[in-house]
Amino acid sequence: MSEDFVIGDRLRIQILSSTLVRAEEVGPKGFEDRVSFHIAEREWEGVSTSRIDTEDLVELATDSFRVKVLTANPTLQGVRIEDVNGALLFDGHTPVSTKIFLPDPAEPLAAWAFCDEPRIVPPKWGALPPPAGAASATSGWDLENQAHDVFVFLPGAGGYQKLVSDFLRLTGRVPLPPLAAFGLIDSRYYPYTQAEALAVVDTYRRFKIPLDIFVLDTDWRVGASHGYGINTDLIPDMAQFVRDAHARGVRVMLNDHPEPKNSAALSPEELRYRFDGLTSLLKLGVDYWWFDRNWHVSLGEPAPGLSKEVWGMRLYHDIAQAHRPDERVLVMSNVEGIDNGALNSAPSPAAHRFPIWWTGDTSAAWLDLRRGVQNALNSGARALLPYVSEDLGGHHDTPDEELYARFVQFGALSPICRLHCSANLTRHPWRYGVGGEIAADYIRLRYRLLPTLYSAARRAFDSGMPLLRRCDLDWPGHPEAKDDTQYLFGDDLLVAPIVDSVVPLRPIPQERLRSRAGLRGLDAEYFDNLEFEGEPAVRRVDENLCFMWPNKSPDPKLEPRKFSARWAGELGAIEKSGEYRIALRTNGHIRLWLNDDLLIDDSDHAGPIHKSADVHLSAGHRYTLRVEYRPSNAWLGVCELLWGRHGPSVAERDVWLPPGEWYDVWTAQLLEGPATVRVSAALARMPMFVRAGGLLFFHSAPRE
Repeated sequence: MSEDFVIGDRLRIQILSSTLVRAEEVGPKGFEDRVSFHIAEREWEGVSTSRIDTEDLVELATDSFRVKVLTANPTLQGVRIEDVNGALLFDGHTPVSTKIFLPDPAEPLAAWAFCDEPRIVPPKWGALPPPAGAASATSGWDLENQAHDVFVFLPGAGGYQKLVSDFLRLTGRVPLPPLAAFGLIDSRYYPYTQAEALAVVDTYRRFKIPLDIFVLDTDWRVGASHGYGINTDLIPDMAQFVRDAHARGVRVMLNDHPEPKNSAALSPEELRYRFDGLTSLLKLGVDYWWFDRNWHVSLGEPAPGLSKEVWGMRLYHDIAQAHRPDERVLVMSNVEGIDNGALNSAPSPAAHRFPIWWTGDTSAAWLDLRRGVQNALNSGARALLPYVSEDLGGHHDTPDEELYARFVQFGALSPICRLHCSANLTRHPWRYGVGGEIAADYIRLRYRLLPTLYSAARRAFDSGMPLLRRCDLDWPGHPEAKDDTQYLFGDDLLVAPIVDSVVPLRPIPQERLRSRAGLRGLDAEYFDNLEFEGEPAVRRVDENLCFMWPNKSPDPKLEPRKFSARWAGELGAIEKSGEYRIALRTNGHIRLWLNDDLLIDDSDHAGPIHKSADVHLSAGHRYTLRVEYRPSNAWLGVCELLWGRHGPSVAERDVWLPPGEWYDVWTAQLLEGPATVRVSAALARMPMFVRAGGLLFFHSAPRE
């Protein structure tokens, strides 16, 4: 057992091991030895430590470091940790955060620290309603012993891997999800009827596309985001629906936009409401919950600094585990710190205990595909979240066949493969032509690779090694290995997703748009009706055509969704001759003319979509341009004018090959690393390389 060193009456130093030190200020209830929300393991072996007291200093010495505390200031600020040669490893004057990314695997690592704040001690029943006689305002959760409580990791020669090992021992392992989580998940924000949902499952079977989990988004219930009453107009018999899905070999997941019963997150009333609501559906046979952090409603936070995201993970986990104690829990939650695809902050040090995660509502855009790959790799390496996943195809908009195929290719060789989109859209492979056929083939490949995938999942449980490994986890000495758009899938398959289109689309820059008066931009006319009738209510020059109106209008004189707009001017002068793609990203009705030729006509269709046309543009020329737009009924209005110049006929990218010999999966060419190679990849091919002498474990045929 580790030995306590109390200095004065305000500070305790615990030498937990030869690589981990705890420095804790006393709380209102004394020093804390109970398990907390963040800290799962309190029992450590300790290490032989000598104590030397002088007039102004207490020194705690081990074979590898020294902890020095100023007796005049026996608080965290008076703590210094040095190596045996006197080099500073930790200074208590430097603020320490709770939410902090791990260092990169190749980063020099002498010390790393985080603090257990807010320090919340759970009751033995966890996030469940308190038992009779144990009720309190916080349902037994103790929030009254707050204090600065810092853990300093000193991994020494063990480096990054030792840090990860100690961190997971201290805060808890990454659980192994149930096998179904590794199959295909079909999800759509759509008010399915019971018959429609089963028909989708049957269509997967008819096309011989494997499927393991079917998701009913929030419309399964009355009011969409309120209560747990089933909308029987859509799902007249939930129990029978679940039985029918199970008979087809498919598990059922329900989305919950949780409306709080009580704003006090830990109140007995709130915990009882959530427990009764969630278990009422689990009792009908529903398999899994999707905890959606917010929409019109959201959970409260138990304490400042403990976010609704990570609290909800714990809450849903505990309820699901209590209902089926002999089964592995699967709850899908928002990644804490990634907001609609944008990485904004590190997650809680407890978040990794509650897989699986998704990055929020993204768009059918190449940027979101690239960020999806990067988020998965970087979350695994620097946040120990190995099951970060995307809305494959994007929540908003409709991808073209190229983008759809590339999204699913990545998803098929990632930890979680979930097709998803918003209302009036679809992500079903049979709706995407050749791109969909390619996507279906990759889904089948995923199922054949399940043994490899599941072995990687077990390794994540044992050691924290992510399922998708940035190459610097294995080759930290090579700067190229840090590339966060390629990864090892298992031990021996190197994967490099295509994350750029053959024709990359970007907003047309304002310097390429000219109004009738020669100003940058386009002449804009906004009408206070949907039919371009009468005099425009607003005239102005818009510097570019790149708008999003979330429940807004372009001008106070116009009502949201009750206007029409026309832009006119010139495109040019063109810098380089060639084939160009001109596109409009919009969820409304749209038409586009170039030199009076109607290139795009989507005036009868509303719904998020990229609509494009390919044209030849000549260097030095200018072209008259006109665009007409009417919004749909969607709360988010979108109208963006994009273009791109055609490049190679097939996608290309650079791939860094690690040291050793690697076979190109598609050509069987043997290549020697370390080296960076330029790879071409037709739409049906995603760059993949197998390590010479490596092993890939396959099913002989995918499940259907």
